[in-house]
Amino acid sequence: MAVSGHPPLFTVMVAHANLTMNHHFQSLLPFGSIYVVVALLTEGPDRTANVVGHAQGFYVSAGKELLMVLNCIDYGFTDGEFSGSSTSMFSRNPET
Repeated sequence: MAVSGHPPLFTVMVAHANLTMNHHFQSLLPFGSIYVVVALLTEGPDRTANVVGHAQGFYVSAGKELLMVLNCIDYGFTDGEFSGSSTSMFSRNPET
């Protein structure tokens, strides 16, 4: 499964749990699935906005009973005030 968006975003499922198809697999984020994401960082939402870096990482669907996603994303800046810098985020995002 690949998902694309705007600004240019690419997400692809690279692994999933070896489970019998059940209600967890009816979701866009079935339990045990791992997705890799790559996205451009821009100065604004317009397609013509200046690219200032890239976001790369992965997220894991880790909630068996309720939707909960673990995210690990690195933001690398290649232009502008923060050129040459990067920051990373590791977070869990439970359904509320």
